[in-house]
Amino acid sequence: MILKYLNMLNKSPEKLSSTLSEFNTFYFETKPRINADIASKILLGQKKMKGLIHFCGKVDEAVDSHLTCSVGMGFLSKLLDYEHNRGNGSSSIPPSSWLLDAETFITIFAKTNAKVISELNFPSHIGCKGQRPCKVYSLKLFDIYQQKNPNLALGTMVNRAVIIKALIEISF
Repeated sequence: MILKYLNMLNKSPEKLSSTLSEFNTFYFETKPRINADIASKILLGQKKMKGLIHFCGKVDEAVDSHLTCSVGMGFLSKLLDYEHNRGNGSSSIPPSSWLLDAETFITIFAKTNAKVISELNFPSHIGCKGQRPCKVYSLKLFDIYQQKNPNLALGTMVNRAVIIKALIEISF
């Protein structure tokens, strides 16, 4: 099923928002068992099929709509969040030993090349006006990437002044 949604994203970009929403619902309602290979395919894709990172940062520039990216960034953010993505254990295995799917996604996300991460278009989302959901998700994702890659010059990806302004805007 996961590959079905990735194929839908790749073949029908005009239905990006609805496909991302359906994929999100499917993933968090069914809690499929995944491994690092599947998680990598979800985030980065495989061969000619693109993964979530490619699609989540898309903005409809013509109408300045952040609806699609809010859905995509929200889904990506939940995949990397321990509260939302705890993994799927079985009743015969104690919950303390369940694999944390969030950790798998975070590891892959953190190891992803900064050029690929730039497809998330952080400056556009973090610097957008107002309190759009994609701004909050982008700040969270950027923070995760920055914490896991402290030696990278991430200031070139997003200006610190833009981040500070965005934090001020969402706090009021």
